[in-house]
This record gives sequence, structure tokens and C-alpha cells, in this order.
Amino acid sequence: MQEKRAAMTSGISRCTSWIVQQRGRCFSSILILAYAALTAFGALHHEPWRDEAQAWLIARDLSLPDIFHQMGHEGSPALWHIILLPFAKLGAPYACEFVIHWMLAVAAVATFAVFCPFPKIIKIFFVFSYYMACEYSIVARSYVLTVLLLFLIAAQYGSRFRRPFVFSAFIFLLFNTNIHSLFAAGALLVLYLYEVISNRDRRSNPRYYGAVLIMTIGGLTAIMQSIPPPGTFYYNVERMRMAPFRAAANAFLPGSASCDAPYFIFWDPFLTPKETNAAIFLACGMILVALLYCLRRPPALVFLLLSYSWLGYIFVAKNHGVLRHHGFIMIFIVFALWLASHYQDGPWMRQTAARAKWARAFFGFFGALTWTGLALSQLASIFMTYRTYKYEYQYCFSGAKEMAAYMHNSGYDKSTVIVYRAECAAALLPYLPDAKFWYPPLCDYGTFIFWKDTRQIRGQRLDQTVERVKQFFPDLSHVLFLLSNSGQDDRLQRTFRLELIHKTDGLVLQKDEAFALYRATGAPPSAGRSD
Repeated sequence: MQEKRAAMTSGISRCTSWIVQQRGRCFSSILILAYAALTAFGALHHEPWRDEAQAWLIARDLSLPDIFHQMGHEGSPALWHIILLPFAKLGAPYACEFVIHWMLAVAAVATFAVFCPFPKIIKIFFVFSYYMACEYSIVARSYVLTVLLLFLIAAQYGSRFRRPFVFSAFIFLLFNTNIHSLFAAGALLVLYLYEVISNRDRRSNPRYYGAVLIMTIGGLTAIMQSIPPPGTFYYNVERMRMAPFRAAANAFLPGSASCDAPYFIFWDPFLTPKETNAAIFLACGMILVALLYCLRRPPALVFLLLSYSWLGYIFVAKNHGVLRHHGFIMIFIVFALWLASHYQDGPWMRQTAARAKWARAFFGFFGALTWTGLALSQLASIFMTYRTYKYEYQYCFSGAKEMAAYMHNSGYDKSTVIVYRAECAAALLPYLPDAKFWYPPLCDYGTFIFWKDTRQIRGQRLDQTVERVKQFFPDLSHVLFLLSNSGQDDRLQRTFRLELIHKTDGLVLQKDEAFALYRATGAPPSAGRSD
């Protein structure tokens, strides 16, 4: 009788476990499919802008050694460009970049949905938050690689010593995604090396040192690629003193603090200064609470401290960043909480908790605050997801696709085209495989922007443009001018007596990518004249 009861109990237990497992798989499948459908809709209604075009043009027009050389001017390692390389070289359509990016985003969410131990409600809020449903899925940049690799690392973190070379390969790739992920990968390398050295059995196993060597090589290659030549980038340091605080606010409530976001039209500040200060205060409190909670699992704390130190340095000393950079503050917290699930409480925590009830209450309180704050911030972020999709559906993100289609259909892509804002006009060229524009700042034809001097590209004055056009094109009868919404259209029209051929219709969300195509109807004025 006891044996029958034991067998029955065991059967019920297995059946219950199977039902729970199937429910979990069903939830994950529905979440992944819903995310894939939503982001596919968003990607289909997104018109690529210049930053997305730049990576495709580099992969299309440069050899592999030249791509690595170009990365110093891009300020980023080349992993994203290498992924695009075979497709761009083989003549695949520009849309291929966005299919690849969308697949990577879905893979990241699938990894998160299946393997992350978070509560289901937080999974739902996070997956449909602004950063996952918009910034790291619709806009095709290298940042989706960071999210995917972090989630893959977290998913197989428990087997990092059983499969050290798989783990080290993920870290190698993470180093080479973008410069903002450098210390995130470095923190994981430091933790792995410490765990190898501090364990007697691992200390004598050469496989682990081989894995550490692979990670180190990944870090060195990323640094060597990303060192910019002198004068490539310049920034207004006075403007960036508050950058880390604004970045924190944008990480948890996108758009709550001013920044040079690509969505210039509808990212205009919608909060009062007092409300922005409140968002900054709450975001910094969220980060502090998460750090205090991670005291119980020191590896997660080490990861956050190193990653945030590097982001803070970048925001203050190099680049104040935009939303795609600010989102890493939130992504790193998500990863740290997932990483903490692979560890037990540290010895200090176990001893203190055994002796004092206040310690258990302390970490329980901050744990509740961390999870509640994460859930509420992601729920609030869904409002920005809705707002982004609404504007993407109603308006053009960039006028590049529309203008390129007109130029191709009219045969103007075979003409000599002079552009005033080179970095804006490059957004058209992925649609025009045989075309090159003449860039006055460089006094040469080109496709992607060669950032040999940021001030030379973005600081081009109208009088300099006039002088160089007059010098290189004394006869303007067969020359077209492509202007963007740069505030100089009227002056250039008077200077070169331009006649409008075509301009982009409707509202363009990226303000300076509303294009107009002109032809010159008369000779330019004498040297030195600008209007």
C-alpha cells in the first residue's frame, strides 16, 4: 500500500511538473511571437536614417582591412559591419540590414523569455518597453548585439566552467559590439579570472586560462580598433556635466530628460524642468537601490560598478550620449539581476543574516524596491513604445528613401550631385548603389562619411561651401544640389540661383533629413560672396 501511495505521489509530482513546464513554454512562445509581430510591423514602417546607412555603406564599399582601419573614425569595433559585410558585398538589398537586425532582436527576446528567471509580469513589461520594442529592434545599429550577447551569457552562465570556450567566445564578441560595452565584457572577464584563480581545481586546468586568453584578445582587438585619430571627435564638456544624470532618467523613462535623440520631432521635451528633476532623482534612486540589493551577491555588484563607471566616463568626458546609449543603464541592471541568480549570498551576508534579523529585512526591503521599481519603470516606458509606433506609422522617420526613389526613377542618380550636409545626404546612398555625392567639406566624391575631422564635416560654413563649389565646378549647368533642412536652403538658393526640382512630402521626424533637390539656373556670384 505504501509503495502504491509513493508511486502515485511520484506520478502526480511528475505530472504537475510537466504541466508547469508546458505552461512556461506556452507563455514564452506567445511572448516571443507577439514581440516578433510587433517589431516586424515597426520595422516595416521605419525609414532608415544616416546612422543606419553609414554601417551598410562601410560594409559595401570597403575591404575588410579598410573596415578595421575605418573603425577608429567610427569610435566602435567592427562586429556589426562584419555581419553586414557578406550581404552588402553580394549586392543584397538595403532591407537586408533590417531583417538581420530584427532577427537578432527576436533572438535576444527569445533567450530572455525562455531562460530568464524573472517573474512573468516583469518579462512582459520589459519586452514591450521602449528600448526592447523600439530602440534595440527597429533602429538597426550595433546595440542589439550587446543585448543579445548579454542574454546569451546570462542564459549559459551556469555552464561557464563546463564549456569555457563557448563562454569565452561570447565575451570575445561582447567586447567587439560597441565601445559602451567594453567594461561590461571586462567585468565578466575579471569575475571569470577571479573564480579560476580562487579555486584549487580550476587553478591547475589550462582550459580555463585558454578561455581567459580568448577573452583578453577580444578586449585588445576592440581597443585597437576603437582608438580615434587626433581631432576625429570633439565635444562640449561644459554641456556634459549633468549628462550621467540625464542618462539615468532616460534609461528608466525614455525622453524624460533632454538629449539629441534621433526622433527630434516627437522627442521634444514633454516634461517641465521640475518634472525632469524628479525623474532624475527617481532614476538615481533606482540605481542606488539596485546597487545596495546587489551587495548580497558581490559578482553582480562588481559588474554594475565597473560597467557604470565606464558609462559615466564616456558621458562626461567623451560623448553625452543619446537614448540608445542611455538604455544600457537599464539593460545592465537587468543583466546584473539575472547574473545574481547564479550565485548564492556572499559569506558576509550569510553570517550577518544568521545573526541579525535586520540584515534579512534590509535586503528584503531593497529587493522589493528593486523589482517594484524595475516593473513600474518598464510599464511607464511602454507609453513611449506606443508613441514611437504611432509616429512611425503616421510619418516618415527620414526623407532619404522617398528622395532616393525619386532620383532613381527620374535618372538623377547618374548626375553630379553636390550636397551641403554630407552626413545627412549619405542616408540616400544605400538606395542608389551606383551613385556618389560630392561632399564640399572633403572636396571629393564619396558615399559613407569619413570622419577625419568632426568639425570639418559638421562645421562647414556656407561661404566655404560656395568657394569650393566655385573652385571645382565653374560650370553648373549639369550639376544638381541636394539640400537638407539645415536652415541654409534660402541662402543657398539665392547664392546659386537654384530652382526646386523635388522635395520630400509631409512631416519628416528626423528634421535635418527632409531633403530638397535643386538645379542651378545661373552662374555663382564672385568669390567671397555668400548671398
